[in-house]
Amino acid sequence: MEPSRSSGKRMEQMTVEAGRADLLLQQLGACTSQFDVFRCLREVTQSYGFRYFSVNSMPRDSQFRLSDTVIITSAPSDLIKRQDGFESSESNPVVAAIRATGAPFEVRFGERERGDSRKFDRVEQILSEFDLSTWLIVPVFTPGAGEAVISYLGNRPSLKAFELAELALLSSKAKDRLTMVSAQDKPQASPLTERELECVVWTAAGKTSVEIAKILNLSEHTVNHYLNNATRKSGTVNRTQTVASALRNGWID
Repeated sequence: MEPSRSSGKRMEQMTVEAGRADLLLQQLGACTSQFDVFRCLREVTQSYGFRYFSVNSMPRDSQFRLSDTVIITSAPSDLIKRQDGFESSESNPVVAAIRATGAPFEVRFGERERGDSRKFDRVEQILSEFDLSTWLIVPVFTPGAGEAVISYLGNRPSLKAFELAELALLSSKAKDRLTMVSAQDKPQASPLTERELECVVWTAAGKTSVEIAKILNLSEHTVNHYLNNATRKSGTVNRTQTVASALRNGWID
Protein backbone atom coordinates (compact mmCIF):
# COMPACT_ATOMS: atom_id res chain seq x y z
CA MET A 1 0.00 0.00 0.00
CA GLU A 2 1.45 3.34 -1.04
CA PRO A 3 1.60 6.19 1.50
CA SER A 4 -1.01 8.93 1.06
CA ARG A 5 -0.06 12.31 -0.37
CA SER A 6 -0.58 13.99 3.03
CA SER A 7 1.64 11.50 4.86
CA GLY A 8 4.29 11.95 2.18
CA LYS A 9 4.25 15.70 2.73
CA ARG A 10 4.58 15.21 6.49
CA MET A 11 7.59 12.94 6.00
CA GLU A 12 9.17 15.47 3.63
CA GLN A 13 8.58 18.29 6.14
CA MET A 14 10.14 16.26 8.97
CA THR A 15 13.18 15.51 6.79
CA VAL A 16 13.69 19.20 6.01
CA GLU A 17 13.25 20.16 9.67
CA ALA A 18 15.62 17.40 10.78
CA GLY A 19 18.23 18.97 8.52
CA ARG A 20 17.61 22.26 10.29
CA ALA A 21 18.41 20.65 13.65
CA ASP A 22 21.60 19.10 12.24
CA LEU A 23 22.78 22.49 11.00
CA LEU A 24 22.06 24.19 14.33
CA LEU A 25 23.91 21.44 16.20
CA GLN A 26 26.95 22.00 13.97
CA GLN A 27 26.81 25.74 14.60
CA LEU A 28 26.61 25.24 18.37
CA GLY A 29 29.54 22.85 18.24
CA ALA A 30 31.64 25.52 16.50
CA CYS A 31 30.99 28.20 19.15
CA THR A 32 34.16 29.55 20.77
CA SER A 33 32.73 32.34 22.94
CA GLN A 34 29.71 33.12 25.07
CA PHE A 35 28.52 35.57 22.44
CA ASP A 36 28.74 32.83 19.77
CA VAL A 37 26.44 30.68 21.91
CA PHE A 38 24.11 33.66 22.37
CA ARG A 39 23.82 34.16 18.61
CA CYS A 40 23.26 30.44 17.97
CA LEU A 41 20.58 30.21 20.65
CA ARG A 42 18.87 33.24 19.17
CA GLU A 43 18.82 31.43 15.81
CA VAL A 44 17.46 28.28 17.48
CA THR A 45 14.76 30.39 19.12
CA GLN A 46 13.66 31.98 15.86
CA SER A 47 13.91 28.74 13.88
CA TYR A 48 11.35 27.08 16.16
CA GLY A 49 8.93 29.99 16.14
CA PHE A 50 9.78 31.54 19.51
CA ARG A 51 10.78 35.13 20.22
CA TYR A 52 13.08 35.04 23.28
CA PHE A 53 15.28 32.57 25.13
CA SER A 54 16.82 32.56 28.58
CA VAL A 55 19.51 30.36 30.15
CA ASN A 56 19.20 30.27 33.94
CA SER A 57 21.03 28.45 36.70
CA MET A 58 18.83 26.66 39.25
CA PRO A 59 19.97 27.39 42.83
CA ARG A 60 18.43 25.22 45.53
CA ASP A 61 17.67 28.16 47.80
CA SER A 62 14.03 29.20 47.36
CA GLN A 63 14.75 32.83 48.28
CA PHE A 64 16.25 34.35 45.15
CA ARG A 65 15.35 36.74 42.37
CA LEU A 66 14.95 35.22 38.93
CA SER A 67 17.24 37.90 37.48
CA ASP A 68 20.06 36.65 39.74
CA THR A 69 20.00 33.28 37.97
CA VAL A 70 20.27 34.60 34.39
CA ILE A 71 23.38 33.41 32.55
CA ILE A 72 22.47 34.75 29.11
CA THR A 73 19.12 35.85 27.70
CA SER A 74 17.57 37.65 24.77
CA ALA A 75 14.47 38.58 26.78
CA PRO A 76 13.85 42.25 27.63
CA SER A 77 15.24 43.27 31.00
CA ASP A 78 11.79 44.60 31.96
CA LEU A 79 10.31 41.12 31.53
CA ILE A 80 12.96 39.60 33.81
CA LYS A 81 12.41 42.31 36.42
CA ARG A 82 8.65 41.75 36.39
CA GLN A 83 9.26 38.09 37.25
CA ASP A 84 11.27 39.28 40.26
CA GLY A 85 8.01 40.56 41.74
CA PHE A 86 7.24 37.14 43.24
CA GLU A 87 8.01 36.92 46.95
CA SER A 88 10.15 33.82 46.40
CA SER A 89 10.87 31.30 43.70
CA GLU A 90 8.35 28.92 45.24
CA SER A 91 5.54 31.45 44.74
CA ASN A 92 6.25 31.50 40.99
CA PRO A 93 4.28 28.50 39.66
CA VAL A 94 6.51 28.06 36.61
CA VAL A 95 9.68 27.94 38.74
CA ALA A 96 7.95 25.55 41.15
CA ALA A 97 7.07 23.31 38.19
CA ILE A 98 10.69 23.38 37.00
CA ARG A 99 11.82 22.08 40.39
CA ALA A 100 9.30 19.25 40.22
CA THR A 101 10.40 17.68 36.92
CA GLY A 102 13.48 16.84 34.91
CA ALA A 103 11.64 16.65 31.59
CA PRO A 104 10.86 19.47 29.15
CA PHE A 105 7.37 20.91 29.47
CA GLU A 106 5.30 23.61 27.85
CA VAL A 107 2.98 26.11 29.53
CA ARG A 108 0.32 27.47 27.20
CA PHE A 109 -1.46 30.38 28.82
CA GLY A 110 -5.15 30.56 28.04
CA GLU A 111 -5.29 26.77 27.54
CA ARG A 112 -4.81 25.63 31.15
CA GLU A 113 -7.07 23.48 33.27
CA ARG A 114 -9.58 25.44 35.31
CA GLY A 115 -8.04 24.33 38.63
CA ASP A 116 -4.65 25.72 37.60
CA SER A 117 -5.84 29.13 36.46
CA ARG A 118 -5.54 31.03 39.71
CA LYS A 119 -1.90 30.21 40.47
CA PHE A 120 -0.87 31.03 36.89
CA ASP A 121 -2.90 34.23 36.59
CA ARG A 122 -0.07 36.52 37.65
CA VAL A 123 2.47 34.93 35.30
CA GLU A 124 -0.04 35.12 32.45
CA GLN A 125 -0.67 38.79 33.16
CA ILE A 126 3.06 39.56 33.07
CA LEU A 127 3.63 37.67 29.82
CA SER A 128 0.57 39.20 28.18
CA GLU A 129 2.13 42.64 28.69
CA PHE A 130 4.89 41.47 26.32
CA ASP A 131 2.48 39.70 23.92
CA LEU A 132 3.67 36.22 24.96
CA SER A 133 1.47 33.16 25.44
CA THR A 134 3.83 30.16 25.30
CA TRP A 135 6.64 29.26 27.71
CA LEU A 136 8.71 26.16 26.93
CA ILE A 137 11.04 25.00 29.71
CA VAL A 138 13.91 22.59 29.04
CA PRO A 139 15.85 21.44 32.14
CA VAL A 140 19.51 20.67 31.36
CA PHE A 141 22.43 19.32 33.36
CA THR A 142 26.15 19.74 32.77
CA PRO A 143 28.72 17.80 34.85
CA GLY A 144 30.62 20.24 37.03
CA ALA A 145 28.14 23.03 36.34
CA GLY A 146 25.00 21.59 37.92
CA GLU A 147 21.38 22.07 37.01
CA ALA A 148 20.15 24.78 34.68
CA VAL A 149 17.13 25.50 32.55
CA ILE A 150 16.73 26.96 29.07
CA SER A 151 13.40 28.66 28.39
CA TYR A 152 11.81 29.70 25.12
CA LEU A 153 9.03 32.29 25.03
CA GLY A 154 6.75 33.37 22.22
CA ASN A 155 3.45 32.81 20.44
CA ARG A 156 3.25 29.59 18.45
CA PRO A 157 1.16 26.41 18.16
CA SER A 158 1.89 23.52 20.48
CA LEU A 159 5.18 21.77 19.69
CA LYS A 160 5.18 18.51 17.80
CA ALA A 161 6.97 15.61 19.49
CA PHE A 162 9.94 15.71 17.13
CA GLU A 163 10.29 19.49 17.62
CA LEU A 164 10.37 19.04 21.38
CA ALA A 165 12.98 16.30 21.04
CA GLU A 166 15.14 18.50 18.80
CA LEU A 167 14.90 21.48 21.16
CA ALA A 168 15.82 19.28 24.12
CA LEU A 169 18.94 18.09 22.27
CA LEU A 170 19.85 21.59 21.06
CA SER A 171 19.37 23.04 24.55
CA SER A 172 21.58 20.40 26.12
CA LYS A 173 24.26 21.04 23.48
CA ALA A 174 23.99 24.81 23.99
CA LYS A 175 24.43 24.58 27.76
CA ASP A 176 27.31 22.14 27.40
CA ARG A 177 29.04 24.47 24.94
CA LEU A 178 28.31 27.52 27.09
CA THR A 179 29.94 25.85 30.08
CA MET A 180 32.97 24.89 27.99
CA VAL A 181 33.62 28.32 26.48
CA SER A 182 33.02 30.06 29.81
CA ALA A 183 35.65 27.85 31.45
CA GLN A 184 38.10 28.72 28.67
CA ASP A 185 37.56 32.46 28.97
CA LYS A 186 40.62 34.21 30.38
CA PRO A 187 40.62 37.51 32.24
CA GLN A 188 40.97 40.31 29.75
CA ALA A 189 41.75 43.98 29.95
CA SER A 190 38.70 46.19 29.94
CA PRO A 191 37.84 47.59 26.49
CA LEU A 192 35.78 50.32 28.15
CA THR A 193 36.90 53.90 28.62
CA GLU A 194 37.07 55.44 32.08
CA ARG A 195 33.76 57.27 31.58
CA GLU A 196 32.06 54.12 30.28
CA LEU A 197 33.28 52.20 33.32
CA GLU A 198 32.00 54.93 35.64
CA CYS A 199 28.56 54.70 34.06
CA VAL A 200 28.56 50.89 34.36
CA VAL A 201 29.61 51.13 38.04
CA TRP A 202 26.73 53.47 38.84
CA THR A 203 24.34 51.27 36.84
CA ALA A 204 25.47 48.31 38.95
CA ALA A 205 24.61 50.40 42.00
CA GLY A 206 21.04 50.70 40.74
CA LYS A 207 21.19 54.25 39.43
CA THR A 208 19.15 55.38 36.41
CA SER A 209 20.59 57.35 33.50
CA VAL A 210 19.08 60.53 34.92
CA GLU A 211 20.68 59.91 38.32
CA ILE A 212 24.06 59.02 36.78
CA ALA A 213 23.94 62.21 34.72
CA LYS A 214 23.52 64.28 37.87
CA ILE A 215 26.28 62.41 39.73
CA LEU A 216 28.82 62.74 36.90
CA ASN A 217 27.64 66.19 35.80
CA LEU A 218 26.83 64.94 32.30
CA SER A 219 23.75 65.06 30.11
CA GLU A 220 21.42 62.07 30.12
CA HIS A 221 22.09 61.68 26.39
CA THR A 222 25.84 61.39 27.04
CA VAL A 223 25.31 58.82 29.79
CA ASN A 224 23.13 56.71 27.49
CA HIS A 225 25.81 57.00 24.79
CA TYR A 226 28.48 55.69 27.18
CA LEU A 227 26.26 52.83 28.35
CA ASN A 228 25.34 51.86 24.78
CA ASN A 229 29.05 51.79 23.92
CA ALA A 230 29.74 49.61 26.96
CA THR A 231 27.00 47.18 25.92
CA ARG A 232 28.35 46.98 22.37
CA LYS A 233 31.98 46.51 23.45
CA SER A 234 31.12 43.80 25.98
CA GLY A 235 29.10 41.83 23.42
CA THR A 236 25.94 41.93 25.51
CA VAL A 237 22.39 42.95 24.63
CA ASN A 238 21.21 45.03 27.59
CA ARG A 239 22.54 46.91 30.60
CA THR A 240 21.85 44.10 33.05
CA GLN A 241 24.06 41.77 31.03
CA THR A 242 26.68 44.51 30.59
CA VAL A 243 27.00 44.88 34.36
CA ALA A 244 27.18 41.10 34.80
CA SER A 245 29.88 40.84 32.11
CA ALA A 246 31.90 43.67 33.68
CA LEU A 247 31.75 42.00 37.09
CA ARG A 248 32.61 38.58 35.71
CA ASN A 249 35.62 39.92 33.78
CA GLY A 250 36.87 41.99 36.70
CA TRP A 251 36.38 45.32 34.94
CA ILE A 252 34.47 46.63 37.97
CA ASP A 253 34.38 45.51 41.60
